[in-house]
Amino acid sequence: MFTLTDIQELPLENGQLYKHYYFSPSPGNTQSDWNAVWIEGVGSLSLVTAPGGEPNYDEVGEVTCSFANGEHIYANLDRIDGCDALLDVSSNVVNPAVSLAFEEDAMVLENASEVVKVVIYDLNGRLIASEKNDHQQRLVISTAHVDKGIYILVAMDAFQQKTVFKVAIH
Repeated sequence: MFTLTDIQELPLENGQLYKHYYFSPSPGNTQSDWNAVWIEGVGSLSLVTAPGGEPNYDEVGEVTCSFANGEHIYANLDRIDGCDALLDVSSNVVNPAVSLAFEEDAMVLENASEVVKVVIYDLNGRLIASEKNDHQQRLVISTAHVDKGIYILVAMDAFQQKTVFKVAIH
């Protein structure tokens, strides 16, 4: 469908050089008339759900942010204000008073009066559970419906500061 026409090493957000592969429609390609771009470490600039489509924010989708190993590496800020990692585990504890304990089929956040929301993600970044807290000192989160595995629990205060816990449920 496409022919590789150029490879350039260009810097991304982290200052490192990444290969940019540029493709043009092959002569026999009657379905596409646009040039594709594939960036090493980022992939196609079309969203994963439309890898063959032209990267267009309003139609098939366009990659605007990309992270690798928690490091921001790519941004296209034409349509968005900034890129923030959903699961930033680089600073694990913003509020050291908040602690996590375990009971049968439950996780318990202690000293949680400043926590307004708790979210739990699996290692693929999928939201597993979300709980709001109304200034309770102790917040009990049921794990009875959660499969065995490793999860990220993020406790947020009213200023969106995060305390992050890595959790194994077995």
